[in-house]
Amino acid sequence: MKIIARDRNTGELIELDAEEDTSMGTLNYFYRDQEGNYLRSSKHPYGKMPRHSVMPNMRFALGQRLILIIEIIE
Repeated sequence: MKIIARDRNTGELIELDAEEDTSMGTLNYFYRDQEGNYLRSSKHPYGKMPRHSVMPNMRFALGQRLILIIEIIE
């Protein structure tokens, strides 16, 4: 699954790779920098969100950036 999002400050398009964890009901999303390296939060290379709450036009923090989900590609 892919999540296409936009940085609210810079307008940069961000592509997140996402995997649904059916045992926990969460969506694990991975994001990469411009060179293709995974960006990491303090302890994990991914963030988690409740799967049912992820939808287009949702806003959330990605590290220090505020992003807006544009599209979810299943």
